[in-house]
Order: sequence, then structure tokens, then C-alpha cells
Amino acid sequence: MSKRRKYSRHSVRSTVQNIYAKAGISRLPTGSYPRVHDIRHTQAVHALEKMHSEGMDLYYSLPILCSYLGHKDIRSTEKYLRLPYFKHDEVTLSSRELVEGMIPEVHWDEE
Repeated sequence: MSKRRKYSRHSVRSTVQNIYAKAGISRLPTGSYPRVHDIRHTQAVHALEKMHSEGMDLYYSLPILCSYLGHKDIRSTEKYLRLPYFKHDEVTLSSRELVEGMIPEVHWDEE
């Protein structure tokens, strides 16, 4: 049985950059290619968007995404996510039913 060694960061980065070049993926304005972590982040966001578009509540989908990414703690998963990836209008509309009536509407009388 042969002993397996871990890949070095340089080896992984170099391999991914070669794949980018062969796939015709352009470099970023900084001159570098996207990082491997960027691919993982993008996949996490797309998976969450898909669950959201299929009508799954975001609070139920996070534990699923956590498991999918192999995280032991949901806080690790939350680091991958940013609200701007979702359409704010959709999130507002979908949550409106939940919060309607919880916060009273305020009318300021102009004098």
C-alpha cells in the first residue's frame, strides 16, 4: 500500500490555473485567476439560490447546505453567504407575510 501525500497549495493553485486557461476563463482585473475558495463559495451560493427558487425557506436550507459542504458548524457555512447574491425584492416579499402586523406602521403628522 502506497503512502498518500497531501497536495501542496502551489500544486493545487497551478493545476486550477491551467484548467482556467484551457477553459478560456479570463484573469481578474488584478491579473490573477479566481481562487479555489472562490469556486467553492460560488457553488455554495448557487446551491442556496436553487433551494430558494424552489420555494425552500432559507432557514431550512442552511443546515442542508452545511451538510453538503461538509461543515460541522452552521457558522462556517454562513461565512460563504452574502445577501447581495439574492434579489432583495424577493427576500422582502417572501418575508413580508411573516412580519406583517408585527411592527406597527408609523404615521408622522406633519405640522
